[in-house]
Amino acid sequence: MEVSINKDAQPDKRSYRVSFEKFKQLAAGYVPQVDLISAITELRDGLNAIGFHDEDFRQSRFIRLNTLSQLKQQGLLSSDLDWADRCVG
Repeated sequence: MEVSINKDAQPDKRSYRVSFEKFKQLAAGYVPQVDLISAITELRDGLNAIGFHDEDFRQSRFIRLNTLSQLKQQGLLSSDLDWADRCVG
């Protein structure tokens, strides 16, 4: 399996800014044991080891946005991603 980067792709203009305050509270003093390259390599090797070759993976229920969209279509989530039984009106 080879990983490639599309250098001609449109730039991603979304913001990925997050607050790590909750993490700092819950995992004070945590130091990662694996660097990014090692983590990616381990993930790739693990997928290869189990023979993962699902070309439709991005359409599967394992993609968070697919699951959220399906729950919204079923009326189980509001547009604010709150459970429907909590929705008012």
